[in-house]
Parts: sequence; structure tokens; C-alpha cells
Amino acid sequence: MIKIWLPLILLSSEAFAGPPLSAIEWLQTTEPPIVANPVKPAHKIVDIDKPDQMAVQRPLISVSPLSRLSPEAVGLLPSYVTGFPGDLWVNSPPDLLARLIRNLEVGDNPAMQALLLTLLLAETDPPKNVEPGISILLARVDKLIEIGAIEPALALVERAGSQDPALFSRGFDLALLADKTDPACRDVLTKPTLEPDYTIRIFCHVRNGDWALASFMLENAIALGEIEPRTGLLLDLFLNPDLAESTLPPVPSIEPSPLEFRLFEAIGSPLQTASLPVSFAIADLSGNSGWKAQLEAAERLVKSGALSENQLLGIYTARLPAASGGVWDRVAGLQRFDQALIAGTPREVEAALAEIWPQMTRAGLAVGFARMFGRILMEQPSSQTTDRLRFDIQMLAPIYQTAAQFRPLRDDEDRFLTALAQGTLAQHRPFNDTSTAVLRGFTAQPIPSRLRTLLDQRRLGEVILRSIAAFSDGAAGDSQQLSESLATLQEVGLNTTAQSAALQLLILKRRQ
Repeated sequence: MIKIWLPLILLSSEAFAGPPLSAIEWLQTTEPPIVANPVKPAHKIVDIDKPDQMAVQRPLISVSPLSRLSPEAVGLLPSYVTGFPGDLWVNSPPDLLARLIRNLEVGDNPAMQALLLTLLLAETDPPKNVEPGISILLARVDKLIEIGAIEPALALVERAGSQDPALFSRGFDLALLADKTDPACRDVLTKPTLEPDYTIRIFCHVRNGDWALASFMLENAIALGEIEPRTGLLLDLFLNPDLAESTLPPVPSIEPSPLEFRLFEAIGSPLQTASLPVSFAIADLSGNSGWKAQLEAAERLVKSGALSENQLLGIYTARLPAASGGVWDRVAGLQRFDQALIAGTPREVEAALAEIWPQMTRAGLAVGFARMFGRILMEQPSSQTTDRLRFDIQMLAPIYQTAAQFRPLRDDEDRFLTALAQGTLAQHRPFNDTSTAVLRGFTAQPIPSRLRTLLDQRRLGEVILRSIAAFSDGAAGDSQQLSESLATLQEVGLNTTAQSAALQLLILKRRQ
């Protein structure tokens, strides 16, 4: 029996709503999550669009033996969870899909982050009429690494069965990042043809207690020029801890590998993850590097879409802040707000909210905060002091459709955002250039003919990837791309993703 928790936020609101989804296990669920029934009109292949009727908690998953799947078909989320059809990738050229995935820059829009994450983890049929390969799987794994979703990426590799050297290498890097090195090293030592790198094999022999063999291999590798001097010094310090008293470690690489990162840690000179790619942030989640490092790592992972807000809340409230400034001010402010909600007066709630909301917004955590507290704020008495803050928070939370029903309409912006949340934009005036593009995308913009052709060819996954890319361009200022992206997302049934993404863009852009 194997179990693995995936601390992810999945669909922004298509398949799940209510409290943010903070964990899903994989392969076989004893009680399948409730999802909408897919429908199959000409182009609307996905129908996972009833957010207020569905919620997923932490389902308990039992794992059964893996079937012989094509590596390209491997996923952690079956179609009854995602709502996507099995032929998501089938009809598109694998190399094209891999390139689209690698080139995607989702930015800081959580709805688009969640959609991309769901695509990357979806279980699908393999491409047809092509030679067997793993180009799509490698691109999916690499993108998961890029956003810091290390545990899911490792689970994908393990499920695929890492018999390909490129996949095996990524699996080892992921195991290092996730601090699950011993099982990975057993694979390295039993399958040496899959991992010819001397550095990794020497490292694993040391981990396995084969000190003499590791020392012999290191000497030979250095003599043969198989290992560069700085890496050789790192391994020597790892092999011979007594050298640390008389030998300084080498200067770290600008972009260290996961192995280099763990070697520096092992010799007592750990690298700070704050200046490294977000894929290294998982190393600080354990708290072994201190609470501040843990807090900063959790914030980075929430912003990239790889960690749930509920986990961040747990870390925020684990203890009292030790200082002031930066992350400590956010911790103190959020703790005051949390306590005010539990035991404070309405006035104390208002004061704490007015303090913490700007801090979370400046830190890029506005949507995370909204997902934590949007629903409970609906139950709290409001005042003019924080009325606009509450409205923004509720529009950024999964309960935006419900909250929109009770919003007093005071200006064009209120009316537009409320109509967007309710899906009734047609009769409303935009309030700025971005809202003009949003209005066009929801009411008048036809999807591009090239994407219509792709839909006719049942290349849904490719269409969604291109729509995500178009939204990113639109958020950067290309209004035509924004309109086309929103229109296309609706065409394929991702209405609430389109709504959430547009609300997040409009509200957060105003607050920047």
C-alpha cells in the first residue's frame, strides 16, 4: 500500500468550490469526488461548471497495482475528476504539445495556474499515429518542477516507471528535492545503465555506506576528468567530513543542481533557497531551516500555485512571530485577524481586516487570503470602512457567484464585476480598457478560426494551452488576446475558469 498526498489547488472553480482543495491522493478513490456530468455538444467537450454545487475535501485514496499504461497517458487525476475527455492530447503532435507546455508563462493569475496544473496532472489517452515516446510527459514534469510542484512531479515519474534515462534523471532530481533520496539511490545502484553520472553514483554509494567504493570511484573519476574539480571537492568533503576543518567548500554555482544543493547541506553549508528557483522551496517546508525560511517558502509556493492556502495558514499560525518587518508583519497581522474572527467584536474584525488585506495584496497573496477567509467574511457584519475590501475578497474567493447576489451596486465597477460573477455582462458598461476586453470576450468575441479548426479536429488540450498563453499575453496588455482567450475558454466549457481569471485580473490590476 502506497499513499501520497498532493498539496495542490486544482481547478479554480470548475470542478471544485467551497474551501480550497488542499490535498488529493491518487490512483483509486474509495469515494469518488462529485463532478459535473460531461456533455458532448460540437465543441463544448468539458462541462465542469457548477462550482456552488460541488466540493472536494481530503478524500482517502487506496492505491492499487499500476496497469501497463503508456508513459504519455500517465496522470494523477482521472477524467471523472478533471472533466476532461481521454483524448485531450490524442490528435495533436507530441512535440508541438511539449513545446507549448514548456513555453507557457502563466504569471500570477491563480485561476490560470490551477487550470494548467490540472492539465499537467490529467490522466489521458496517449497520442495516436506516432512513434512511442515521452516528450509530453517530460514537458509536464519539467513544468511541474518549474512551478515548484515537486511531489506531484515525482508521483508522475514513479507512476510512469522511469525506464528512460531522461525520465530517470528527473526522478532522481525530484527525489533529492523532496528529500526522498534513499529509494532513489537504490534505483541508481541497481540500474547503473540508466544513470551514468559518476557524481550521482558516488553520492549514492556513500548514502548506502559503501565508503571505500565511493572513494575509489571518486579518485578514478577525477583522474579521468569525468568530474570537474569543484564537484570533486564537494564530494570529497562529503566523503571525508574531517576535511571541513581545514578546507573551505567551493563557491556554489549560480544555478545549483538538486544534488549540489543536497551536498552543500550535507557538509554543513546549506544554501539559502530564497535566491534559488521555486523548485527548491520545498526543502524549507519541513521547518528544519527555521520558521522564517519555512514561511517564505510556503508563500512562494502558494504564489506559484503549488501549495494550498490552508497549509500556508497552518504555518502562519504555528507560533508567535519572532520579530517585525516583512513576513513577520504578515504573520502578526493574519494572527490578529484570525483571532478577531474567532473571539473579537465586529469592530476588531474590521480593524484587523483593514490592516492585513493590504499586506497580503502587496505580497501577491490576495487570492490566497480570499480563499482562506472569503466565505467566513460573508457571515460577518459589514461596515462602510471595509465594504470595498470585503467585496474584492469575496469576488476573488470561490464563493464569488453567491456573494454577487448580495452586493449593493454603487458604481459602474461594482455593477460590472457583479455581472461578470453572475454571468450577465451583456447589458453592462465597462469601466476601463481591460474591462472592455473582458466584456468583448464574454459577449461578442468569436473564437479565432484557427482554434475552431483545432476543436473540429478534437485537439482540445492544445486549444486550452493556447488559450492560457493568450490570457497571459492579454494580462500583459494585448486586449485582443485577452478577449479571444476568454471566448475560447467559454466555448470549451471552462466558464468559471474564465470568470475567475477575469475577476482576478480586474481586481488585482486595480490594486497594483
